Amino acid sequence: MMEVFAILEPLFKQTGTVIDVFRFIWFFILPFILYKTFFPLWMSYIGDVRAENTDFETIEIIPPRNTERSPQPMESVFAGLQGTSTTISVYDELCFGASQPNFSIEIVGTNGCVHFFIDLPSSLRALFESHLYAQYPDVEIRDAHNYIEQVPAIIPNKDWDLWGSDIVLIKPDPIPIKTWERFEETVTGKMIDPLSGLIEMMGRMRKAEHLWFQIIIEPILEGWAKEEGEKFVNELKGKAPAPEKGIIGKIMMAITGFLKRDTDGGEKKDEAPLEFRLSPGERKTLEAVEDNIGRYMFRTKMRMVYIGRREVFRKSMVSGFFGALKQFADFNLNAFKPTLLTDAKYIFRKTRLRFRQRKVFDAYKKRKLNTPRFVLSDRELATVFHMPDMTVVAPSVVRSNITKATAPPDLPIAQ
Repeated sequence: MMEVFAILEPLFKQTGTVIDVFRFIWFFILPFILYKTFFPLWMSYIGDVRAENTDFETIEIIPPRNTERSPQPMESVFAGLQGTSTTISVYDELCFGASQPNFSIEIVGTNGCVHFFIDLPSSLRALFESHLYAQYPDVEIRDAHNYIEQVPAIIPNKDWDLWGSDIVLIKPDPIPIKTWERFEETVTGKMIDPLSGLIEMMGRMRKAEHLWFQIIIEPILEGWAKEEGEKFVNELKGKAPAPEKGIIGKIMMAITGFLKRDTDGGEKKDEAPLEFRLSPGERKTLEAVEDNIGRYMFRTKMRMVYIGRREVFRKSMVSGFFGALKQFADFNLNAFKPTLLTDAKYIFRKTRLRFRQRKVFDAYKKRKLNTPRFVLSDRELATVFHMPDMTVVAPSVVRSNITKATAPPDLPIAQ
């Protein structure tokens, strides 16, 4: 036994020395170690505090009954919302949770009816309504009840079940999804409403059955396209990244150029034009990306939940929902996919499943703008959320019966 202690004694002395040193330098080391853990928690907390102190309103948008317009007017509405973005200092962002205003646009299928809602800051309601009325004069806007209160506050329970998921893009953000101008019938040339399949599926909810689709958007300042979009375009073109600025960058660029000239014998090799170096699919992607990054961008959080009483709960409705989302897919471009599913395997399956279900339901109720997030343009958003035209004949869509017109010029006015 004494031999064992004799062997371990140097180790104990070294450990004691390390602890003594750590006592004097821990405040330099620990912040870097704990940053990745506690910084997201702090930002989530301060963001929730700011959201609680901001007044929000939920309004219902009732589409006109006889509209024959494409989603392009809704694209103009989203472009108008870009005007709410402001420059925020790092101090305000880190200390007070300052952020761009966010809007939650929601398509709700419940009890066989489909509704369109938007939850927005009260101070911006007049701005949003003015942009919407400018594009859809016959639309009806009214205050909405909190439709989430139709179901119990805690789900799942003995009577109700739930399936939910976040939704993300399968490729980098600058690559667009299939947008509305490409939904055209080749024979007649008529546009097919991109929401027709999704609305038809959501309208098949039975009594005590709910399918909710939530898209939370936050405007991004225009510098994103230059910083991220152009960088991605240059990668597609095969261009080298821009050299670093400053003295070191210039020296490195000069050395690299000299060595390259010396190796090539001072001759510049001809390079094939870009259109010959790219395949048809790559050219299509490049054109779509360059068009997309020239638009207004929004940081986006997308999620869905399917809720129902256990006796009517049909998990096939989830498959139907994601099947409807596939119409926005173009595998030369981009597409949506589910992530962070309410699913669990192996050990403690029921407990972990219940925790994940309640977590995604709580995030939906509180309209949390948490990760994972991605970036969509105003055109992509208008493709996914717009006023359906009259070709969408699903009776489940709640439409306005109001027709607006100007008063006749000879209308007598009381003196």
